[in-house]
Amino acid sequence: MTICHPPRTEPKSTIRTVVLTLSILMIAACGGSSTDESDGDASETTTSAEVTTTSAEPEDEADETTTSAEATTTSAPEDAANTPQTGTTGFEVEVWADNWFALYANGELIGEDSVPITTERSFNSETFTFEASYPLTIAIEAKDFKENDTGLEYIGEPNQQMGDGGIIAQITDTNTSEIVAVTDGTWSALVIHQAPVNPECAKDADPSSTCRSEIIDAPANWTAVGFDDSSWGTATEWTEADVSPKDGYDQISWDTSAELIWGPDLEIDNTILLRSSVGATATESAQGSETQDSDDDTDDLADDSSASPSSGTMEITSPAVADGALLAEFACEPKDNGMEASIPLAWSGVPAEATSLAITMHHFPNADDAARANSYLTLWDIDPSVSEIAHGQAGEGDWFQGSNKDGTAISYTSPCSPNNNGSHEYTITLYALSDTPPTLPQQDSLTIDWEVLVESLESVTVIDSVTLTFNA
Repeated sequence: MTICHPPRTEPKSTIRTVVLTLSILMIAACGGSSTDESDGDASETTTSAEVTTTSAEPEDEADETTTSAEATTTSAPEDAANTPQTGTTGFEVEVWADNWFALYANGELIGEDSVPITTERSFNSETFTFEASYPLTIAIEAKDFKENDTGLEYIGEPNQQMGDGGIIAQITDTNTSEIVAVTDGTWSALVIHQAPVNPECAKDADPSSTCRSEIIDAPANWTAVGFDDSSWGTATEWTEADVSPKDGYDQISWDTSAELIWGPDLEIDNTILLRSSVGATATESAQGSETQDSDDDTDDLADDSSASPSSGTMEITSPAVADGALLAEFACEPKDNGMEASIPLAWSGVPAEATSLAITMHHFPNADDAARANSYLTLWDIDPSVSEIAHGQAGEGDWFQGSNKDGTAISYTSPCSPNNNGSHEYTITLYALSDTPPTLPQQDSLTIDWEVLVESLESVTVIDSVTLTFNA
């Protein structure tokens, strides 16, 4: 993974160069100053990479239990420029935070807020570029400023108070110029510092003796690709009115699907860990022209142009959907051993000549890109005699299931945008097929998502298809 940080335009400008040595040495040269620093992280342990960071000033963090990443200097061999960088993709990540963050990709530190968390008022945006391979696991440690474990700021001043947090981010694949990830309510979230849990102490003359806190250690290796976050909750979406984003926020053109997120309480939740994954895409540059052909085929399938025209006889419904919207009790399903209860479905009118059924549920995070979708449910090799799947039973039938949205479990992912305005559109599609696509495995598989299943339909005849679209 190669990381370059572009020059900053905000105050306290910091330019960093990060060089990661993996099994294939990849070195990129970036401008910077000469002062070494160790970047703080709640729990991260640097494993198979050496990280070199130079910064204009140290960035200390206060009142948190952290483990510093080891900083060393690595010299580049003369032929490093000729070292092939196969299998990697370029990314740009844009972040605004109140007040501080550190961001990791596939377990490696990409960058952190250049304004130290010890700065009482720090509102600024950051942009980093890096190279990594799909699937991409993004982890963020986000902190709101607090003077100490009371969770308060301006202690002893007339404006002594609880602070509030908020963060928003979006990641662009620079090879395709497509936004591949945004912060929203689907991110896994764990609050590790809450204070004051008794908010009435906020105006006390001696809050250090009256304010209480709840603090837990960050889990070991929580930024790693294989870390199991199934026991975590999900992030809460907040509006601009809730967070009141300041300096730097308007300098970034945010995608309409990007949301300000935090824990369930903007004021009490002081430190939060966030995770999300981006599945493998079919547009990695290493795949060349074959990838472009695959994308063209996916576009065609997304438009149903390669499928047989719908006969109009099939119908699919769900008791979880009313008036074009998902009922609240079916959103943000709790996880049980990493699994979420699937949406109930029923259908009718399957053509007699169909020998197999498949079901997908997807959402386009970028409305202008109909080839790249977030995948919430994939089922295949369903017997045509089946006409319904009860609530929570998608993984219990005599058929096969693909991965959840994050590619971390054989499961369904429920829509989870607690504070949205109904602008997130989801589509469930039922396919009646001539055969089960031979390219799909005859077993549950983490490698099967919406894109893979749709591409597999090229090998069979789509006799009929029908969709159920709703907002959530």
